[in-house]
This record gives sequence, C-alpha cells and structure tokens, in this order.
Amino acid sequence: MNILSLDGFIVAAFLLITLVVGLRAGRGVKDIREYALGSKHINLGVLTMSFLATYIGGHNITALPASVFAYGIIQAITIGTFVSLLLGAILLPPILVRYKDCMTLGEVFHSSYKARSAQVISGLIGLIFSVLMVGGQIWGLGYVGSTVFGLDPETVLWTVGLSLVLYTAAGGVRSVAFTDVLQFMALTLVVSLMANKLCQEVGGVKMLFFKVHQAYPKHLQFFNHPYFYKKMASSLLWGFFPVVLLYPPILQRLLMVDTPAQARNMLINSSLFYMVFRVMIMIIGLGALLLHPEIKPGNFTPFLIKEVFSQGMQGILVCGVLAVMMSTADSFLNTAGIIAVRDIIRPLSATFSTKHSFFVCEVRLMQLLTLVIGVLAIMTAQKSAHTHQMLFYSRVTLSSLIIPFFGSIFSTKNNVTLLVGSLMGFVVGTVAAIYSSDSPLYFYSSKNKDAIALCGLLGSGIAFISLKLASYRGRTL
Repeated sequence: MNILSLDGFIVAAFLLITLVVGLRAGRGVKDIREYALGSKHINLGVLTMSFLATYIGGHNITALPASVFAYGIIQAITIGTFVSLLLGAILLPPILVRYKDCMTLGEVFHSSYKARSAQVISGLIGLIFSVLMVGGQIWGLGYVGSTVFGLDPETVLWTVGLSLVLYTAAGGVRSVAFTDVLQFMALTLVVSLMANKLCQEVGGVKMLFFKVHQAYPKHLQFFNHPYFYKKMASSLLWGFFPVVLLYPPILQRLLMVDTPAQARNMLINSSLFYMVFRVMIMIIGLGALLLHPEIKPGNFTPFLIKEVFSQGMQGILVCGVLAVMMSTADSFLNTAGIIAVRDIIRPLSATFSTKHSFFVCEVRLMQLLTLVIGVLAIMTAQKSAHTHQMLFYSRVTLSSLIIPFFGSIFSTKNNVTLLVGSLMGFVVGTVAAIYSSDSPLYFYSSKNKDAIALCGLLGSGIAFISLKLASYRGRTL
C-alpha cells in the first residue's frame, strides 16, 4: 500500500480530523475538574463509547483474531471480562458516592486509607502502569504503519504519536472522550466490515462454522480443548480479581458519572457490547483460516487488509486499526499526566496552595507533564523489543492494588500499614512464584505468567487479612 495513494489520503485525513476534534473539544478548559473529569458534564453515551474505546486495546484487533486463527474459538470466549464488568456493576456504583470528590486512583486510596503516603504509593503504581500502556499502544501504531504502508516505524511513531500527545495534553479528558467517540465508531466499522466480508466469501455464518467443523474441527473445541483449563483459570483469575476496574482511565470514567445508576449502566452496556465484539473477532479469525490458511499469525491483520480488501477500503480499515490503539493510548496518557501532578507532585510539595490561581497552574503543569510523558512513551516504544512482556508485567504491578482496594470497600478504619503490608505480601508472593518451580500452583505453569499474579494476590490477601485481624485484637499496627 502506497502512502501517496487514496488509502494514504484517507488515513492522513482521519488523523487530521482526530487532531482537530481533539483540539476543539478541549478548548476553554478552566480548571482541574474540567481537565480531569470534564466537570462530570459528559453524557452517558459518550462516556460508554469512551470506556469501550479505552478498554479495547490494539491486541484485540491484531493479536486476538490471530489467536483464533491459530488455536480456535476458545481464544475469543471471554468469561473473565464479563465477570469483572458484572462484578463492577454490582459492587462499585453504591460506593462511588464515597469518592465523589476524587479524580485519580491515588485520591481514591487517600480517601480509603486517610494518608498521603497511600496516595503517593498507589499513584506511582498507576503512573508506571499508564506510561507502559501508552508505550505499548504507540509501538502498535509503528507496527501497523510499517507492515501496511512499508514506512519507517520511527516515522509513524513520531508522526501519529505526537498528534495524539498534542490533543491529549491540550484538552485533557474532554479531548480524549470526544476523540474516543470518533475512534470507537472507526473500530466498530472496521471489525464489522472485516467480519462481513469474510462471512460473505465463505457463504454466511452457518456455512462458516460448518466448513470449519469439516476442515478444522479442533478449532471449534471448547471443553475438550487442550488449553481449556489454562484459559478458564486465567479468565476466572482476572474475572474475580478485576484489575481492569483499577486501570486509571477506566476508574476515571467511573468517577466521571453523575449517579451510581449511570456507572452501572455503563458497565453492563460495555460488557454486552464486548461480547458481541468478541463474536465478530471469532468470525474474522475463522473466516481467515478458511480463505487464507497460509497467513502467518504475526502478520495477520496487515495481511487481511492488503490481500482481502480493495483500494479505498484498505485505508478505512487502517484507520480503524489505528483508532483502536490511539483511543487506548490517549486515555492512559491523559491519566498519566493527571496522576503525576495530583498523586505524586502535589502531595510531596509543600508549596502548592488551594487558591484558584493554583488550579490554573496545576492544569498547565498537567499539560506540560503530559507532553513530557508522551514523548518518553514514544521513545520507550522506539527502543522496546519486548512490548508484550512489558504490558503483562505492568498489569501484574497494578494488580498489587486489588486486595487493598476491595479490602478497603468492605472494611472500616483502614490505615496505610494495611496497604503497605498488603503490597509487601504481593511482592513476596510474586517472587516466590518466579523463583520456585515446586509450588503447588506450578500446574498453572510459570510459563503462563498469570501464575505470578495469582501467587502475588494470595500473598497480598493473606497479609491484608492477617493485619486486619491483628488490629481487631488490639495489637499495634
């Protein structure tokens, strides 16, 4: 595909429109609450689309259909996501009232543990996670640009990455939310077009599954699939320990709602849409298997775009793929800048005041740090050869906050010792999982890195409960 062709023009126009929409939506930001939460005046439909655009990262449209292509439908069946969002819809809305004045992950922990150190610790973890997520998604932008257009990956990284950084820094969450709507529509269009095209070429959905059953019966296995227990264990782990609800931009969307009912509706609607999305991804993977079994999984999406679709359509599809990655990257970049100021710099600085002039200064500082973090994330993506491992370990790091977060919901009189003890328990558990092959949980396989997170969560839970019981018995914590 030539960058100077019709497809190149379509992609350039999409990127320019995204930049303009982002800059215009973010005009006139007056204070920190508008920059960080949109003053809670963004309607539920926009918030839901922003939630989904943020949650559906680049791997869902590149690695996921390739996994269905290689291993079967078990890769697309998403029990864990449905459980985690359903748990969130049940547990979180009633307690969001407690955090009505909070804007960040760290402020939520400060509210729960009544200590600035709790805010700094959780904020630092959230910041590291956000920066790595931005780097991973921007790396994906370079990958798509180089494999589809044959461009230098670094050129794509800096061109697309900087436009994303500019509108995110300028307008904060308002810019991010409204560009997410555009990007959500683009990703929905691209997935629908790909699924529909492949379905038509094999004779419809019913014929697709019939032909797969005839030619590749193992791809339709579920309960008797070799990966069934591993897949279910992973789904249940992340379903009942819903780290996704602590993703800084996901938590930000929950804090942006006006009422608990809106939060519940957003989570339920998102879970239902995501299930439909996964079905379409399943169709794409199986359709490609029937029509193009020669595809290499590592080049799955670029191959389909270039070989299955005509000129013009290719550009539209590339826009959708870029939109998936940009919508996740800008959301995490936005929260990274906010966290850096609100959860780390502000608590550690004694020079900040609470006057109105301070809030204006704070917004400017967030904009500056968002620019800096964005550039650093682009540089990280430029150098990293292990993006997938980086993203996984960043998620493991964030999961260290799950027990302290949900523990604080169901208990009272929490203090920072509980948080620190729980985090230390998590570290002990993860180190034990990494260095011990004799663990009774080793059946889960240390090669399956979820084992590391599971052992960390067990260590965190044991530490939290032990310290809580000790406090009830009147011991000094």
